[in-house]
Amino acid sequence: MKKIPSKNFRVGSKYLQMIRDYFGDMEIYDPFHGCDAGIGYLNLIKSIAPMFNSCMTEDDVDYLVYRAVCKIEAQHMGNALEGDLQRRLEVADEVIACVVEALESYPRDYEFRMSLPGFSKLPVGRYQLHESIWLEFVPDQERKANLLINARGFWREGVENSIVADCLRKSKIFSYLMHVGPLTKPQIKFRNSVAEFRDLKTLNVYDFILPEGMAQLVGSISLNMTSLFSSVKKRTYTEEDFAASMEIEARDFRKYFATLDAQDNSRIATAIEWYEDARAVSNQTVALLEVCIGLEALLGEEGNMADMTNRLCDRFAFTLGKSPGERSHLFAQYKTLLSVRGKLVHAKIARLDTQGSVVLGGAYGMLQRLISHELKLAIV
Repeated sequence: MKKIPSKNFRVGSKYLQMIRDYFGDMEIYDPFHGCDAGIGYLNLIKSIAPMFNSCMTEDDVDYLVYRAVCKIEAQHMGNALEGDLQRRLEVADEVIACVVEALESYPRDYEFRMSLPGFSKLPVGRYQLHESIWLEFVPDQERKANLLINARGFWREGVENSIVADCLRKSKIFSYLMHVGPLTKPQIKFRNSVAEFRDLKTLNVYDFILPEGMAQLVGSISLNMTSLFSSVKKRTYTEEDFAASMEIEARDFRKYFATLDAQDNSRIATAIEWYEDARAVSNQTVALLEVCIGLEALLGEEGNMADMTNRLCDRFAFTLGKSPGERSHLFAQYKTLLSVRGKLVHAKIARLDTQGSVVLGGAYGMLQRLISHELKLAIV
């Protein structure tokens, strides 16, 4: 994906001419009959889409153009356009202007907001965790705390595009860092997080349905105040103490996010995503496969590896094992996990049995331990 421009797109002369050639030719497009999504229209979309490929797919461009055309056509529905060539040309000009305006209104800035229902009765504050991520406490509002992520590009409701993927990735990293660190109490699973996207150009707000299990996973996070104030040697704490302690934690988050942003550490970030996905999903079979993918993200190589099973087991054992006996145990543990995975993949078993569930429980620990090891080596 190309770098998203800081300014809005400008439809260049070549692309503008393509739009005019299509919508300005009454033999190709006639507003009286409406837009025909035939081969000519599809070729137009295919021709202009490359200009916007830093943040839009061809389907996104199609969505914007077709919506703009329908907007103008709806305004003239019922009007007597048949036989009035001049009036139809004027409507076509409106269509062209609306299409160009729609395309040039991007890329846009968005705010992804995810509630943290386990954060309650906390002083008002806003803490930066990353260049585009903030933790916000607003006790006077119904949603008392939120994780805010700023994103730029193109977003539309109901589509899993790059903005959605990036916001969910950052949310999963936040969830991982909270759950494995000392700041979170044991999970309380009856709380559910909710999320929304805000278009900062139009200020429209759209509810966003979090992936399966993620709402519960994020909803279970709550602050362990004892751990938070471990560096404050007082019996009682002030709002100033809270702010100072939170800023110390925010500084650590910025360090972790900066580390995981580095291209060299993309495997660790990928493994964290798979770990969080595996913890969130309700289907144990899917969870086991996702844990295995997370392990292979850290231990595997590009391309095929001969004798994959033994190589992965060797790498896992020698990465974490501190003695021959521990390495032998880790090798056997991973080999058992891969054996269960193989049966699932090759349809020998449809779901995990009791022994498989035990293997999955150990697999979570294997992946979390490996992520922790790699993250400590990578942290700056």
